[in-house]
Amino acid sequence: MLSKDQTKQNIKEAFWALYEKNRIEKITVASICKDAGYNRSTFYAYFNNVYEVLDDIEEDILTREDFEKIILNNILYETSRQKIMGQIVGLYEEKNRYFTILLGDRGDPAFRTKLVKRIAPVIISLLNCQEDSIKLRLTYLMEYQSSGILSIITEWFRQGRQIPVEELIEILMSVTMNGIQKEMTKIIKADLVRKGKKL
Repeated sequence: MLSKDQTKQNIKEAFWALYEKNRIEKITVASICKDAGYNRSTFYAYFNNVYEVLDDIEEDILTREDFEKIILNNILYETSRQKIMGQIVGLYEEKNRYFTILLGDRGDPAFRTKLVKRIAPVIISLLNCQEDSIKLRLTYLMEYQSSGILSIITEWFRQGRQIPVEELIEILMSVTMNGIQKEMTKIIKADLVRKGKKL
């Protein structure tokens, strides 16, 4: 006899196999039960609807502990930013089966927001900030930074990871260290030089 945790996982696996091929609107409780080999009452013992299954999977994908591990092991011990970026991208690649779908055109638009909201509270709590004004400033900074990093990684997945991961990390590092305007100017100038035009 399967444990409750295993039964729940089997339902999630059956859902995900369907979600990899269909939009969530096309997935029914009946189709999940058929593929998982359970009846509807078993499904409803764990979830109220298919959207709850997706939400549960999303919560599993990137946990607070994932980010705490990266931050504690690196940022607070002054590890190079490049290594940190590499570990963040590595975390995403490790869960590639999910990110390719969730961050793609057929994915859940709310998932991206969930990821951004996951990062800032972790850093603020680990830094043990007590003053509300500092917490607020850190929240704004992390919202900006997290959104930028996630947007680049999302586009990388959407484009089918057409550039090597090392090049992606280089882009992330450049934008993080220099800002988008400086990087755009550098690219435009390099293109003009390549074309033999004067700056």
